[in-house]
Amino acid sequence: MQIARSYNKPSNVDSNASSMDFSLATDVSRPGVFLNAEVKDGLSFARVMLVLHQIVCSNMIKPKKIRGAT
Repeated sequence: MQIARSYNKPSNVDSNASSMDFSLATDVSRPGVFLNAEVKDGLSFARVMLVLHQIVCSNMIKPKKIRGAT
């Protein structure tokens, strides 16, 4: 099985003293999803984003065991 993905630009984060803007690239073959929100607790949000990054980047596929090897 092959999965083809196509992105029109890379994800990006812009920040200054008063705000942080996220531009998350999505697969252009899927319909758009939008979020407009204000973060009130920046420290909690940062922690959640770090955990989300770890989940997305993790490889949860267990390696197959080699059976019959001595």
